[in-house]
Amino acid sequence: YILIPFIGFAVSWLVMHRKLWRVKGEWQRAKDFWQFNPGVVAFTVVAVVGSRVDTILTARLIDLSAVGIYSLVNQITSILPQLTGAVGAVTSPKFASFSSKKVNLSYTIKALQLAIILAALTTLVVIPLAWIIIHFSGPDYSSAWGPLIPLLIAMAIFLATSPIRDSIMYYFGRPGFFTYVGIVHTAQMVILGWWWILLWGIIGAAYTVLAGQITIAAMSIGYYWYRHVKENGQLKNG
Repeated sequence: YILIPFIGFAVSWLVMHRKLWRVKGEWQRAKDFWQFNPGVVAFTVVAVVGSRVDTILTARLIDLSAVGIYSLVNQITSILPQLTGAVGAVTSPKFASFSSKKVNLSYTIKALQLAIILAALTTLVVIPLAWIIIHFSGPDYSSAWGPLIPLLIAMAIFLATSPIRDSIMYYFGRPGFFTYVGIVHTAQMVILGWWWILLWGIIGAAYTVLAGQITIAAMSIGYYWYRHVKENGQLKNG
């Protein structure tokens, strides 16, 4: 399982075009790469930690059978974060290519509409599929419905607001902002997670994730609006 990605990487070297090694200007591109990516690396590390707090606290505070149920629910809802990555792979290069605030705003609105529709449709499809999975998993997993709905809503919010985050990161060039978002999100997850999981068990963990995604969405939308208004003001003053 671990070796498969490395095998693919090794095989790709055999079929890669040899002209790749004669491309010039790579050191300048490398400088651009490293100037942008420290912020991406920082927020990715913080985001990964924050996204696992609910599972860590669940394993610490309640019994392992409940952790198993919560893991099943996480697997069912994982399709939404995967779609988020797929949407980002399409929109990120577009946002990075824009040189006009007006074009960026227009594309952001269109991408938001697509992401919201995709999130809503996927949620509607996942619910009956989740019923099948939970039903055939046995009676021990019947309580999975409790955390499923808030987790599904949380992941739908994450997908629906992804164009806002991509615009901030690739058009405005502010990946470092999400480091602070990640810190706030992680702190919120720890505080609310400890409290709510003790009160409500795995349902509390799911509501913690939902609250965290609402916070990320609110901070992202607020910062996008701030950058948009600020840049608009600078253009008018210029």
